Amino acid sequence: MTKSILMAAAMLFLSATANAQVAFDMTKVTCDQFRSFQIGDPMHIATWLDGYYSGKRDSTVIDIQKFEENYKKLQNYCLLNDKVTIFQAAQTLFGVPK
Repeated sequence: MTKSILMAAAMLFLSATANAQVAFDMTKVTCDQFRSFQIGDPMHIATWLDGYYSGKRDSTVIDIQKFEENYKKLQNYCLLNDKVTIFQAAQTLFGVPK
């Protein structure tokens, strides 16, 4: 009986969190928000950012090693520039279009 109640509570919790939706304007996300998990996992944000700029360059290629290197560069840059947006950081580091 206790297991059933716990399972039901867990399922309610998981379905509630799965349905939670958070939306934000990526052009306003600062390095501080990126670094400190305020908007989600930084790896997910970096993956979105990489895809966004790949689309701007009409590139369909994924280079995992290069992505990981760029992710580390972005993290390090953001450590020193917490007020800069991640779009500005990407422009500075990688020269990608705005």
